[in-house]
Amino acid sequence: MNSDEQPLVTNDDQDDTPTDERSCKRIILTSIICFILTILIQIQCILYNYHMGPLELLVQTVVPSLGRWGLGMKGSADEGETIKICPLDPYLDYQRIQQLQLQKGNQITTGVYSKTHDPRNKKMIPSMFSHCELKRWVQPDPYSSEQNQQEQQCQDGYEFVTIVQSQQYNAFSRSHTKDKSSGIPNIIHIASPTNCLPTPTIRALQRLINNFSQYTVYIHSDHSRNNILFKRNWSVFPQVKQGALCITEQMRVVATVALHMMGVEFGEAEGEDGERRRKEMVEKFAMLSLRDVWRYLVLWEYGGIVIDEDVLNSILANDNTSDEDSSIVGNNRLEKLLSEWSNADNDAILYWIHNAKDNPSKDKSRIPFTGIMGARQAHPFVYYAGKSALKMGIWDSYNAIDDHGRITDVSPVQEGLKAVTPIWDNQPTGSVVNIENEQRTISFLNGDTHLSHSMLTHPAWQSIISIVKSTQHNKPYLSNEDIIKGFRSTDINRQLFSCMEYGLKLTLTQ
Repeated sequence: MNSDEQPLVTNDDQDDTPTDERSCKRIILTSIICFILTILIQIQCILYNYHMGPLELLVQTVVPSLGRWGLGMKGSADEGETIKICPLDPYLDYQRIQQLQLQKGNQITTGVYSKTHDPRNKKMIPSMFSHCELKRWVQPDPYSSEQNQQEQQCQDGYEFVTIVQSQQYNAFSRSHTKDKSSGIPNIIHIASPTNCLPTPTIRALQRLINNFSQYTVYIHSDHSRNNILFKRNWSVFPQVKQGALCITEQMRVVATVALHMMGVEFGEAEGEDGERRRKEMVEKFAMLSLRDVWRYLVLWEYGGIVIDEDVLNSILANDNTSDEDSSIVGNNRLEKLLSEWSNADNDAILYWIHNAKDNPSKDKSRIPFTGIMGARQAHPFVYYAGKSALKMGIWDSYNAIDDHGRITDVSPVQEGLKAVTPIWDNQPTGSVVNIENEQRTISFLNGDTHLSHSMLTHPAWQSIISIVKSTQHNKPYLSNEDIIKGFRSTDINRQLFSCMEYGLKLTLTQ
């Protein structure tokens, strides 16, 4: 071999070590990508309430064997079969099981369940994505073009709106979620039959939000409330779907019987047109009861202030002016309300109004006004009030109408207060009630100064009265007292409606 000749070097000799390094890098990079994708898929599953994500699947395969081996538990074997390892029960308190095993020195065969998974003891962490979820729920269904056309076709003097927010709105601004251990989130929920609101009302809300830029207003239509109640997973309120179905159907039966007993006719409309008008009116009553349930659930999950559209219009109204825009007096009332909410450091607000002398209710002094209510997320009062509303709708022993109008209106508030503070009836209006062992408060505010005379005449019955009088062709003429008497005398027994039978019928026909 000549001295000038170079030894032959193969590619394998050159890239031996670099190939191993590249292989390791590929493995590490692939692992990182798989981990990131797993986390992203898991977050997506949580946001859309899927029952099983990749991490849960992993827990049911690898973790159970490791967990049972670590706890000293062996799988059970059937005759002639190999040993099967069951997945860990997510509700068992394995730490408590270990303690009992050490104390008793034997195998624990009965299940020891953790109280941390009991919804009655659940301490919910406020969602970081409240605005993202609410925006999704208040928007019309993008897959229903017919619904979009119906909802967005507003009559003259009305405009379609779902969200009202300041031009300086920032979804990640800390001002939208109060940075403290107490306080009501800066969210206003307006319950309206549709997303078509009077133009003066929208202008008033826009001016208001421009002055209070930290607030965001969401308009929840009947369709939106139906979606959030029936399509969302309510782990803390598992009775929601059954309760909502029973409450609305019972109110349909009550309204149908009451209108018939009062001899309500629909003008000259006969045949199919008259029946259609009757059904539309009956459905309005059903949506009132559904709104009562929705009120507590939306406050529990997202917090904020809930206000009914008719109450909002009443606050803005002024009988002494014919100005097309909202009156100055009404705007001042609304700004005063919002200032009251903004300055309150309490966890919940409840307005009280003096009961009218001609109101047939037994409570002659004051009653809670549910048309405006506010609370922070996971407030105990909201929890018990929501549970009471669902119970009253599901149990056949409750009638849909009581002395306060709808059984799901005033009575759940009183039951919720009894659960958190038994001495609530002795607390004067204007005081702040402390809830023992919960580190929560409720502020009792005066509602008489914010509402018009018409809202205060029959406060608990106003929504029912307004629906009956909403049709100009109604015959005969019915006074407020006639309408109240007609509904109160409607006694719905189990032969006319039973929630249990109604639920079984729905199950069998599906």
